[in-house]
Amino acid sequence: MYSRRDFGKLAIAGLPLSIALWQGSKVNGVRIGVQSYSFRTLSLDDAIKAMKDIGIPECELFSGHVEPRPAGAPTPGGGRPSPEAMEAMRKATREWRLTTSLDHFKGIKQKFDQAGIKLQA
Repeated sequence: MYSRRDFGKLAIAGLPLSIALWQGSKVNGVRIGVQSYSFRTLSLDDAIKAMKDIGIPECELFSGHVEPRPAGAPTPGGGRPSPEAMEAMRKATREWRLTTSLDHFKGIKQKFDQAGIKLQA
């Protein structure tokens, strides 16, 4: 049995082969894209650059690339916060969502458009 870490190493090792076999945005008629969660360890700009570099033409956007990480939020692989901390994070996220201008999201869409990557969700 493989751990998630082992799986990640295998996936990265297979990346050069997948790039070599890449045939565009469709394989046997199936559209190919990615969920930006796959690039969660990268900033939004670095994730977009990585998608462009490997030729990914379509993307479903992960909220972690759009919303700020609330204070006290665990880092990937970190422990689970207390129920009180979870409630505080929910409140902070809700407040951010209610007060953030749509221009923030338009700017993100513009970055994907400039990179030639179509957002699907």
